[in-house]
Amino acid sequence: MTTTAAAPEPEAPADAADDRGLLARIPFHALLLGAWPALVLWSSNASEVRPAEAWPFVWIPAVVTLVATIALTLVLRRDPRRAALVVSVLAVGTLMGGRVVGVPGRVQVVVAVTVAGAGLLVLARRIAPTTVAAATRIVNVMAFVLVLLTLPAIVPSLSGEGAGAAEVLAADGGSRADIWYLIPDRYPRADTLDDVFDFDNTPFLDGLEARGFDIGTEALANYPKTAHSLASTWNLDYLDDLIDLDAEAAADGSDWGALYALLRDHTLGRTLQAAGYQYTHMGTWWSPTAQSASADRNLRLDARSEFEGVFVTATVWSSFIDVDTTPGATTAEIREGWSDLSFAYTNYQLDTLDDLATQSPSRPRFILAHITQPHEPYVFDRDGSRVTREEAADRTREDNLVRQVENLNRRMTALVDTILANDPDAVIVIQSDEGPHPEARSGPSYDWVEGSDAALREKLQIISAIRLPGGPDLPDDRTSVNTWRWVLNTTIGTDLEILPDRIEVFPGEDSLYTLVDVTARLR
Repeated sequence: MTTTAAAPEPEAPADAADDRGLLARIPFHALLLGAWPALVLWSSNASEVRPAEAWPFVWIPAVVTLVATIALTLVLRRDPRRAALVVSVLAVGTLMGGRVVGVPGRVQVVVAVTVAGAGLLVLARRIAPTTVAAATRIVNVMAFVLVLLTLPAIVPSLSGEGAGAAEVLAADGGSRADIWYLIPDRYPRADTLDDVFDFDNTPFLDGLEARGFDIGTEALANYPKTAHSLASTWNLDYLDDLIDLDAEAAADGSDWGALYALLRDHTLGRTLQAAGYQYTHMGTWWSPTAQSASADRNLRLDARSEFEGVFVTATVWSSFIDVDTTPGATTAEIREGWSDLSFAYTNYQLDTLDDLATQSPSRPRFILAHITQPHEPYVFDRDGSRVTREEAADRTREDNLVRQVENLNRRMTALVDTILANDPDAVIVIQSDEGPHPEARSGPSYDWVEGSDAALREKLQIISAIRLPGGPDLPDDRTSVNTWRWVLNTTIGTDLEILPDRIEVFPGEDSLYTLVDVTARLR
């Protein structure tokens, strides 16, 4: 009797057990990790970043990683899991590598990426299927968790932008002249320029006075930082009346969100719109004032946003970008190309304002321009020519700032003359948000409450020149919270109370809403 041996059972694939479950079979991590670097940056700056600025840097890298995974699948045994592992490592490395290596040379970047890519391809072809399945599961979970951790900060920023929540003040008639609001960032008061910078600004101020301006010789900002100062000025009130300081939004002393919301949609813009003015907003490259939800028109240089600048230069591809890396550049300036951007943006702003001044619109205009000068970096000479970093480094802080002030004085005088030639009744407000940072200040942790009286004066003494035909005589010791109460009362017939002057500072940027009254120290 012949015994027939039983046929052996087919051998199960070695990785069958490991292939069970979506986490081991579908490598969605490449898509998530392509989006993750932008999500990390967005979540770290959620209160400053508009979704429209961040979205392209979330979805474009994600799509690129997906396409790269499909393409590599054809090379790596038609196994998308192997391809995705390679793509994920390269995506994270290239998109965040600049944070580690700084701004490397092009050759180093090309060599590093080429070697890493070749090594990963060889490794991916050789590793066992069970290892591929296990690695896919682990990286999927890791990518999901990393993306999930960014969402609590981002999701709240997706709603409420441009909601039109700003108060609109009642008005009764008013003039039809254009209203110009020029905000030269960190422009000092005349006595600060004289005492600290050894510069006599009298000729410029006398020229403004001859053109009908009222000069606030003792004018003060109500707060020592742009966000605080402009949030108060643009909403015509003190911050404790604008923000519930006990609310969750302000409970985190380092969260700028409550202040930035007051910049993006504000009472001043909404009120003048309701009175029939066309609101044209020209902010800086700085995201919180870059655009306004209150405005009819937002004008800005077609340059990369602050978010784009930081994101792109944090990648290893930043070596292919023209970034300022000359000696003496700070980390922030290298990352953002701050010097070049400031020079280009200020010229764009002033040139555009010149053009607007020659136009004859069919309806009255409110034009707000937050000008990026004489705020550092020091990029302008007194004649408007470009100052190199080497030239600025050879000069003192005082010399550099004075040169920028002289250039801005020249440009603003010409602008005022053009405005008045076309509209003799124009209302013009030239008022800075803050003064220069005192040399004593050392970073965000600087305690303004404990700062010296001299440091507070330098920071809070601002230029305030207001041309208000037919308006009241304004006090020399005005503060910016009342500026637009006077202007709106005169121009559109509001009946706003003039508030008692109060100057407040905070201990540091981890206590933004701990406001301390220092009025007595400055009067």
